[in-house]
Amino acid sequence: MDLEITGIRTKRERVIIEDAMNFYLYKLLPHRIVKTLVVDLAFRKKLDDDADGYCMVTGYNTRNRAREFEMEVQNNPSMRYKLMTLAHECVHLKQYALGEIDEKMNAWKGVRVSNSVDYWDSPWEIEAHGREKGLYIRFCEAYGLKYAITEKERDS
Repeated sequence: MDLEITGIRTKRERVIIEDAMNFYLYKLLPHRIVKTLVVDLAFRKKLDDDADGYCMVTGYNTRNRAREFEMEVQNNPSMRYKLMTLAHECVHLKQYALGEIDEKMNAWKGVRVSNSVDYWDSPWEIEAHGREKGLYIRFCEAYGLKYAITEKERDS
């Protein structure tokens, strides 16, 4: 994977984020796909609509599979927040890379989803919210990082 990270100041934090990104994607996707990905990951002070993060397709391979992405994560002071948001956005990257959703987000695994479906009820968000905590905990355990289980998922 070709990964470019911007908006992170310390080397230690950059290493953790890079390791987390690799960990999440290798858990979510076949290794042969991860090796072909190009990801620009930007941490920003404030995102539109008070979002936690975004994942957007920016390019396709010769077989018209999404392989280039731009991700944005709100640069919250909490490492837990950043890592959980990154896990959530990596699930969306997986969904695009495997063709489970397209850029219009109007179908899930080939089945049309109504535009009137609430954000929380959309299948791609159900999966992303459902997997973010498990990915985060597994990463922390694998890398010997302390974590706490709290009621608020992405608390500061």
